[in-house]
Amino acid sequence: MSFAAYFEMADDDPMECRKRERDIFDSAIEKLRSIEHCNSVSDEVVSAVAYVQKLWIALIQDLKTPGNALSDSLKSNLISIGMWVVNATTTIVRGDFSKLEEIIRINTLIREGLE
Repeated sequence: MSFAAYFEMADDDPMECRKRERDIFDSAIEKLRSIEHCNSVSDEVVSAVAYVQKLWIALIQDLKTPGNALSDSLKSNLISIGMWVVNATTTIVRGDFSKLEEIIRINTLIREGLE
């Protein structure tokens, strides 16, 4: 199932939706932590970055849908964060791992906010 499909399952119980979102972020954080030891671009790095980028692109798309019930301020903040994460992860596949810890920290904070 695609990330977009996870976010589009509006008929689900809100608690189940939050659990699904937490699980997706858990996977993203786990993938990012798995590349902390890397110092060069590899298939593992590209795969982890692609996963995180797909997550945030799907989330940004969901936040932009007219039916999204979050406040405009929160949506705007999350979109800005998402755009930063997508841009920052792009630097990783170019061989610059300097923002990896920040990316992990931001995804962890967002995940914790889903509790």
